[in-house]
Amino acid sequence: MHENMSPAMRRRLRDLGEDLRTARRRRRIAQADLAGRMGVSVGTVKRMEAGDPGVAIGTIAMCLLALGKIERLSRLLPEEVSRW
Repeated sequence: MHENMSPAMRRRLRDLGEDLRTARRRRRIAQADLAGRMGVSVGTVKRMEAGDPGVAIGTIAMCLLALGKIERLSRLLPEEVSRW
């Protein structure tokens, strides 16, 4: 399934993972602590931060919640589209 993913999509997922890693580090939260707050394994946090396309959107939402940025989830689509 993921082998058909475009290079642009892979870059965007890596960028998202890097952004989440940066946000975690700025808050001085260890991967293990973030994993505990999210209710996932450290391996899942590592995969998410690496931009693994197999990480569920719910896991990313839990990360945003743990980082105090859950409102960012609603910004994935422009406002006019998100009101469908």
